[in-house]
Amino acid sequence: MMSATYTPNPAGLRALVGSPGMVQALDRQAQRIATYARLTSPVRTGQYVRSWRVYSGTRNGVAWARVVNVAPYAGYLEFGTRYMHRQRILGKALSACSR
Repeated sequence: MMSATYTPNPAGLRALVGSPGMVQALDRQAQRIATYARLTSPVRTGQYVRSWRVYSGTRNGVAWARVVNVAPYAGYLEFGTRYMHRQRILGKALSACSR
């Protein structure tokens, strides 16, 4: 049996995590999550569905992406209150798209 040892190049890894390709890949995945969240969002007035946003970029040389809902009551729908059960729209979208 033969074995091999791999030693990653730290400079190469730093270049990879901040590359434009990594930003694009994270943005694509975030867009998929936001689309799933839009499709599964409850609709009364339509404000919640229209309030999904995706942001991406690099910070300190590291690519990042964020999916948020800017509706003022988004937190109540996601996490619930003592009067209503949580609906976990973003949590379910993240789980469904990360498979």
